[in-house]
Amino acid sequence: MTVEPVLLAAVALVGFAVGFVKSAVGLGGGAVSVPLLAAVLDPRVALGITAPIMLVTDLTTLRAHWRRWHWPTVRVLVPAALIGVGMGALFVATASAPGLRRAMGVVALAFAAVQARRLLGTPGGAAVNRVARKGTSRVLASALGIGGGVVSILAHSGGLVFAFYLLPRLSRAAFVASLAMLLLVLDLAKIPLLVSAGALTLRDLALGLAATPVMMAGSRLGERVNGRLSERTFLSLVTTVVFATGLWLLVR
Repeated sequence: MTVEPVLLAAVALVGFAVGFVKSAVGLGGGAVSVPLLAAVLDPRVALGITAPIMLVTDLTTLRAHWRRWHWPTVRVLVPAALIGVGMGALFVATASAPGLRRAMGVVALAFAAVQARRLLGTPGGAAVNRVARKGTSRVLASALGIGGGVVSILAHSGGLVFAFYLLPRLSRAAFVASLAMLLLVLDLAKIPLLVSAGALTLRDLALGLAATPVMMAGSRLGERVNGRLSERTFLSLVTTVVFATGLWLLVR
């Protein structure tokens, strides 16, 4: 299997970025890496290569938080999330490359907007959490599940949506483990769907798995940054990068 040096470098960068951002922030590895990769490669290739990397991060997180997940809470989101993944896979299979790239740009800008609201301390996030804490709305769970599923397959960033449902209900340790469990279920479901959509080949799978050592190196560096750099400063940098990348994907 012959692989271009540029592609190898891009995969190494993605693996490092995923490990670094997830360790430093806890969420958003896909929101950073997929748009960056899609800016220089075919967007379907970007999704395919990143998929096995995200799967490995799920397993790594679960190992670190073994049996701390709360399955009854996770189970509420699974059916709707799988529907969302299916809808997203259909879009990936039928959309043109420019259309898929623009969709990724929209996801990136949405991520940047959510993080900007968080950094500015606006009340939007608190309002969502108050609604989520009521715990009685199946409509809310279904909406967040489907939305998270779609975002999960378009940018491997469904955790940003699922967090609105999980965070108000779980302790920090249970949240991290439960989110990893949910994402593992979805990432396993995404593999055959991405294959059928032509977005994941054996080459992409091998490249993604080969990036695991680089991902672990990024994860270790992210842990160090997490202890030395304020969360606000780091989130500001990540948000700026994602916003700029999202704009680039929309105007390309």
